[in-house]
Amino acid sequence: MDRKEKIIWAAGFFDGEGTITIKRVTRQNGKRYHLPYISCSQSNKDKAAKKSIQTLKELFGGSIYLYRQTGNRIDTYQWSVASDAATVCLKEITPYLIVKKKQALLLDKFI
Repeated sequence: MDRKEKIIWAAGFFDGEGTITIKRVTRQNGKRYHLPYISCSQSNKDKAAKKSIQTLKELFGGSIYLYRQTGNRIDTYQWSVASDAATVCLKEITPYLIVKKKQALLLDKFI
């Protein structure tokens, strides 16, 4: 797959599993500011789940976390990216979004 095909895939994956957020951050000096934050989560059922999350990191940077669950819950992988990297990611995938296009455009206006 070339990069454009991966971006289109990422938009579809993000439409189903993604989250668009504006995080409020407070510094130690008390100053508050807001930054764009996007993430996707996938349960740790098989290798394909981890591969999907890893592909997002390869395309857009960011971080991957493994959240260990207790009881009968399944562990999950979460990819997230914030600030300028989140803005770049959204600009690339927004033309191909369907479900989350409105939220992506709203975040773009906020930025």
